[in-house]
Amino acid sequence: MDGNGAGSGHQPNGQDTSRQSQINSVMPADQLLLMPAHPVKGQSSVSDLAIETRLLPNGRTVAMAFTHADKLVAALGESQPWVLVRAGGLKDLLAGTGVNVLLDPEVAPDAPRWTAGDLQKIRAGQKVSF
Repeated sequence: MDGNGAGSGHQPNGQDTSRQSQINSVMPADQLLLMPAHPVKGQSSVSDLAIETRLLPNGRTVAMAFTHADKLVAALGESQPWVLVRAGGLKDLLAGTGVNVLLDPEVAPDAPRWTAGDLQKIRAGQKVSF
């Protein structure tokens, strides 16, 4: 579920672009959002961070952002790694990627989710893929 678009999210009523505009125009720029993300081994010994994306049934790639930890856990489970991002920084973070952001999305029950075992693999420097 890193930048490769693996996984399957649920897009309620196909409204991903309206949710994106809520983040860009209605939400204060300093509003903190939780985004699913995980460390990936970079070229050096330092890990890079990958914002996770999902491929929707319509073929669009989206990132997800949550306004509260409870909403993230309800959608993706307790083991989901995440990072805090300011709403105003999302535009810069995803510039040029063509990725829209779903705000507080519902996620299909059968979508891939992180487990405690996956987190142990990451800590041990092993790759996790879904």
